[in-house]
Amino acid sequence: MKDRQSTRDIRSLVTNYTVMPGLILATIGGFLAFLGAFSILWNKWLYYMWFGNNQDSPLTTLALIATMFLPLVLYLVVIFAVIRYYKNHFGQVKPQDQVKKWLTWELIAAFVLYFFVGTPLDYRLHSPVSFTLLIFALFLVVHWWLFAKAQAHYLILAAIAVVLSFVPMFNSVVYNWLYVKYTSPDWYGFNIGVCSGLLLLIAGLLDHWHMVRAFARVRSQILAGVSATPIVGDPQTGME
Repeated sequence: MKDRQSTRDIRSLVTNYTVMPGLILATIGGFLAFLGAFSILWNKWLYYMWFGNNQDSPLTTLALIATMFLPLVLYLVVIFAVIRYYKNHFGQVKPQDQVKKWLTWELIAAFVLYFFVGTPLDYRLHSPVSFTLLIFALFLVVHWWLFAKAQAHYLILAAIAVVLSFVPMFNSVVYNWLYVKYTSPDWYGFNIGVCSGLLLLIAGLLDHWHMVRAFARVRSQILAGVSATPIVGDPQTGME
């Protein structure tokens, strides 16, 4: 029974690895969190602190262009390094066609619901409950169900997202921060992006940690089995 459960866990980890390796998911989450936090700081404080009195200068224009591309360039550098790391240390596994189809539909549905349903609803209704984070929690549960049933942390992170979605209802300071202090859909999106990004970052790091531990455990079991195998032949030379 224990071996059967371990086999199911390994299959789940391998499936999740073929779909979305942990550090790649963590990099995406880190990018979303960094982009949100950087945009909040830049748009509301740093820009006016550095260029408030000289907004028409070429240096200001250059800084604006740089802030648009700097996070993306940083993300591409990190994601390239992560892909090379996985290729060199774990190899490449091609997902099955059915798995690719499920992943495609999952990502399309998550993108449409997150950006074109959740965020507009939250901003237009000024909802005290974040529909965007509820959709994100649903995405985590669906991903767990389809690809990562051995990783219970997806359910825990989905529960955290649900709790966070209700925070504006019970905390007027958070509600005013999201909707009243700065009346901009970008502002709301940046804040929610930080929350979603951090949860994805944690999920990716835990995925990678579980995978490394599982593969190390399997490797030690294989080595133990090889060392326990009796050698037929001369006990001194090991030859028949």
